[in-house]
Amino acid sequence: MAVTLPAGIKVTRGPGHYSPSVALSPDGRTLVIAGTGPEGQRLYQRPLDRLQITPIAGTEGASSPFFSPDGTWLGFFADGRIRRMPAAGGAAVDVAKIEEFLTGASWGPDDQIVFTYGINAPLSVVRAAGGDARPLISRNEGEPGHSHPEILPDGRTVLFQSGARIHALDIRSGRRAELVTGTAPHYTDGQLIYARGSVLLAVPFDPGSFKVTGPGVPLVEGVAHEADVSHYAISRSGVLAYLPGATAQSLALVNGGGSERSLLDELQTFENPRFSPDGARLAVAAGRRLGEPTDIWIHDLRTGAGSRLTFDGGRAPVWTPDGASITFSKLDNLRGIYTRRVDGRGDAEQVVALNTFHWLVGWTPDTRTLVYGLIESANGNETRSSIMALTGGRSRRIVGPGSVWGGRLSPDGRLLAYYTLESGLFQVYLTTFPNAGGRWLISEDRGRDPSWGRDDTQLYYRSGDRLMAARIDTTAGVRVISRRLVLTPFSPPLYDDYHVHPDGQTLAVVRPREESDREVAVVLDWLDGISRGSRR
Repeated sequence: MAVTLPAGIKVTRGPGHYSPSVALSPDGRTLVIAGTGPEGQRLYQRPLDRLQITPIAGTEGASSPFFSPDGTWLGFFADGRIRRMPAAGGAAVDVAKIEEFLTGASWGPDDQIVFTYGINAPLSVVRAAGGDARPLISRNEGEPGHSHPEILPDGRTVLFQSGARIHALDIRSGRRAELVTGTAPHYTDGQLIYARGSVLLAVPFDPGSFKVTGPGVPLVEGVAHEADVSHYAISRSGVLAYLPGATAQSLALVNGGGSERSLLDELQTFENPRFSPDGARLAVAAGRRLGEPTDIWIHDLRTGAGSRLTFDGGRAPVWTPDGASITFSKLDNLRGIYTRRVDGRGDAEQVVALNTFHWLVGWTPDTRTLVYGLIESANGNETRSSIMALTGGRSRRIVGPGSVWGGRLSPDGRLLAYYTLESGLFQVYLTTFPNAGGRWLISEDRGRDPSWGRDDTQLYYRSGDRLMAARIDTTAGVRVISRRLVLTPFSPPLYDDYHVHPDGQTLAVVRPREESDREVAVVLDWLDGISRGSRR
């Protein structure tokens, strides 16, 4: 069966929403969906024995729904807080404030909520009644952040994701084991359910021995999957709900008149497109197949030819000012920032080794300073990130530490645009560079992912599902003269997945190739699809 949201409402997904947008009550009788429409986002519920779907009062701005084990409480994320409310309706109360986006939450039988947030944070826990959150475990050196926790019915075993692998943790003893390669774990009826790309699989799992037995059995294909989020939910009674959708993406050029053409159609995934300084080429992190690590590719806009620059991983490309080289990030066992010539001569050279999550901002016009961002610490309910400047082999902090993200240098290198979550909403700010001598709010209502136009008088940014442009006067400090709508709907799948051409008229945009944005599929008795011989 399919559950359809009201006209004009789409399932909430994409940047800022890094946990599933659907939840099922433990008895499988009620489906909750996070939806976004003209008036913002909120939660909707549909009893599966009825036809009507209705908005849930008191959930304005909410996403990431989850239930208590007995189904009497509904948890969600809104306004920078984990909140809970009676599932039958009533007032919502705060459980915990967190500094970044939620990447998963699970309510245990002992009324503790295990949750994850941000990019580099460990598993954290807070009492459902509210109070101070604390880290449940520490991350190992160089380990990716934790996400998508699932507390098992025994109350002591937690499944979670770290990178592209699923782990199990015994809360009481601290015992930990890696189980399978995959994302977004769930557990029911002796089965570990997980995703690989857009496919859900099941494998028998014994919490006592911390072992899986047998190979993964495919259950469902075509589940919407993005940024390690698989939009599905399961109930202990044997109901599966998921958002259908392909994960393949396209890279498109969009001009001021609205016409567009696709690039590099032979590739399946794209991230962080960047035009060369002269606008003749486009660099992008891309993958040939779904679920594979990205490499850096270059598309020549004059000839239409595409070429691969790296062969052992690469992400977040930025050009050197002379257009002769590309600097990029690696997050594998050789973590750090590297540079390689675009003509392919020579090997990539490491610029700086970094053992934590990081991203590229860009080079100053004189190529003396590389600006980048990184997460400095993540504990309890707080992530502290900064934007750094690397000059002559030494790094210094420009902005932060705090909830600081993104970053774009103006074409003349005098201004730095970035965004923060310190107010509970993402907002875009400008500061002077290199000394951060002031700070000016650019976005209105909300904003993220800034990108400069042809000079320092035009700054583009995302605001919800809209692309906005702020006209800026910098003759005396910084003043926003006007803001205008450039494009809507505008919903690239990840952060910084668009770039403005140096001419200020053309955009490079990453988009899903297919998307089912209003319907959620519901499958009853889906465990019958697993052979009885593989079940425990």
